[in-house]
Amino acid sequence: MRIIAVDTEESWPGGSKPVTQAGLKASEMAKKFFKTSSRDFVSVDIEFDTNNPEEISLKKHRGNYGRLICYVHKGQENYNLKLIKKGRSPCFFQIRRI
Repeated sequence: MRIIAVDTEESWPGGSKPVTQAGLKASEMAKKFFKTSSRDFVSVDIEFDTNNPEEISLKKHRGNYGRLICYVHKGQENYNLKLIKKGRSPCFFQIRRI
């Protein structure tokens, strides 16, 4: 899954960009936000930036590596906005769909 409208710095080595402290902090924030006490998978809701039916959105809203590109909500909290508000990522918009 790729979080839409944000771009955190790198937290894993091996890519073309260096690992940064900001990337490591964003990674730690994600681990805390999505952590459950029993180490099970956390339940989230995803939202796409179009009103297409779900079956079309699940195919259409994918990035270069096949990951879903979406907004992520846990309960009433929008994780995308939380990243931006906490300074872990700038907000950006890239127009690429017609």
